[in-house]
Amino acid sequence: MKRGLVLVILCLWAPLARAGAWPYDKGTGQIITTTVYAQADTQFDETGEPSIDAEFRKFDTSIYWEHGLSDRWTIILQPTYQNVAFETTAGPEDYSGFGPTELALRRTLWRNEKTIVSAQGGVIFAGGGENIPDRALGIGGTDYEARLLLGRSLMMGSRRGFAEAQFGYRVRSEGLPDEWRLDATLGFRLVESVQIMGQIFAIQSQPAIFPQREYFSVKGQASIVWDRAANRSYQLGLYQTLAGETIVKETGLVFSIWQRY
Repeated sequence: MKRGLVLVILCLWAPLARAGAWPYDKGTGQIITTTVYAQADTQFDETGEPSIDAEFRKFDTSIYWEHGLSDRWTIILQPTYQNVAFETTAGPEDYSGFGPTELALRRTLWRNEKTIVSAQGGVIFAGGGENIPDRALGIGGTDYEARLLLGRSLMMGSRRGFAEAQFGYRVRSEGLPDEWRLDATLGFRLVESVQIMGQIFAIQSQPAIFPQREYFSVKGQASIVWDRAANRSYQLGLYQTLAGETIVKETGLVFSIWQRY
């Protein structure tokens, strides 16, 4: 019941959101380098209660590159490097090295002056670390994901803003449960060079076959973005796992450098 209520709230909130639905002109794009530090000392149980002690730590760096191939097509590449450690029933696990890498293509389906609809398909190659949220390190294989992206430019009084929602379905390999995903973002400018963003990231796995298990996660993130120059921005944010089942309750710090060309 609790999980259903959270998903209903997310679906109602989603039309107010944004992230990557908008394309870049041919030959232009951006590179976003993001470093995340996260830790947890509590895990949600199967009923959604944060009742289990946990020991989890992750230091993660990713490079997100998107490049306009034409006025409709955008290519996306995102490798990651991880330093992750946590305790499991089998004992401690830790890993330092390359994590999953995603390669995707996005196509603009329709747009007008304020609204855009895009579709994206991608393949995710497993690394040696955390490929599945809060699961044993190294498990997983080559996965596939389809996304529908809806974005809209907004005016909040005299302030410019945007909203976007991304609805995704990830097909997992090696007998792991597939996932429904929802990413939602709402942002607006405090002043011309400073933007505030609120984001929700939700994952719901399909029912799992033992020894795998079903999981559910909703994370909230708040951040501020400063446009240092026309082609460079800096982002600083905090995030927290707001709800979940059989997953750790993370708290994290996010720092990103956005470089446009």
